Amino acid sequence: MPLDRRYRREANHVPSVSTGESLCPNLSENYQHDDHKASARISELTSSVLSNKLRVLCSSRRLVFALFVGAFAVFAATTLFFDIMFIQYGPQHKNISQMRGDKKVQECQDRFSLIINTYKRPEALRNTVQHYAETCGKKYGVESIFIVWTDQSTNPPAPSSFFTDNAAKSSDNLAGVAIVRNPKNSLNTRFLPLEGLKTDGVFMVDDDITVDCRYLPIAFEAWRANSHALVGFYPRLAGRDESGRVYEMWLRIFFKGRFSFVLTKACFIHRKYLDLYSGPTHPQSVRDYVDDKFNCEDIAMAMLVANSTQWNSRDLPVYVEAKVHDRGIFGGISTKGGHFKKRCNCLTDLARIYEKHGWHVPLVEVSLQQQSWVKHYPGFWWQIRPSNFAEWFSY
Repeated sequence: MPLDRRYRREANHVPSVSTGESLCPNLSENYQHDDHKASARISELTSSVLSNKLRVLCSSRRLVFALFVGAFAVFAATTLFFDIMFIQYGPQHKNISQMRGDKKVQECQDRFSLIINTYKRPEALRNTVQHYAETCGKKYGVESIFIVWTDQSTNPPAPSSFFTDNAAKSSDNLAGVAIVRNPKNSLNTRFLPLEGLKTDGVFMVDDDITVDCRYLPIAFEAWRANSHALVGFYPRLAGRDESGRVYEMWLRIFFKGRFSFVLTKACFIHRKYLDLYSGPTHPQSVRDYVDDKFNCEDIAMAMLVANSTQWNSRDLPVYVEAKVHDRGIFGGISTKGGHFKKRCNCLTDLARIYEKHGWHVPLVEVSLQQQSWVKHYPGFWWQIRPSNFAEWFSY
């Protein structure tokens, strides 16, 4: 077949192409599909890389956090161990175990008396008297107990009624109990001089507070070293702000590391302050204020002691950390509405009364760490604890 004829014949089988019609109609769609797959792959790879980096980063952070928690736990456990093993007391840094047990207490020639203030709480009074007179008693330094009875509507019970016949007859450890009936219901009567009081050391305590017996001789030893000061288990701070004096409790004391006085609801005090508080040199207007407000006799006593000692370095208030059971957190005066404001007003008003009568403005701040009788090892400020857990929430 001639060549030109063959070309003409093959040309008849070539498909015609109109304008705009592609010879490869699926080529564009293929490219778009491949681009989409490539983008998806890139996104997948990017997401995988980021996810791996985040996983590594999170793992690193978890590791750092775990190491931090572990280090803190080891530090806390070590501190607690040394705290328990080497807890000390007083400026001489003696081991606290030297003051525990009967032997040390029996060697002490001096003892102390208790004054319990009570009002219409017979069950609380009974438990408290039994605790101090029978459970603690003479082997822990308790010489005698005086119950200040201010309820004018009810006759006081007989001292023997607080104990069973067997306890009263057979126990050589039992401390003597006497009831002092006062002519009126006043918080000032808790500081009246008492006939028959033989000891210089007096432990003032409310009828709803019981101190673990083991800590009574420790606190008494602290008082003997600071016999002109208030030595107790409840520190308080007389602070200041724009409005005047502010009554601060344990939480503020803990973080600030300062306090100004200790409450007489559980406090060792020298008997001479009973004479001073009730005597003619102490302004009568102070006692009138306490009767009017039915509050703040403890602040008045703290101010009296501060004025009497003139803040001699040996007469600063002392805080004794102990185990104290306080039933008053559920029904005491401090649980009533407006208590915090009343206490702030007492600080301001009583200071004004004392200044008017020529007394100094008392209750300066002292170091909680320096004036704490119980010493913790190694001595961090946050190792100092309140005498009971409820102190964290007191107001």
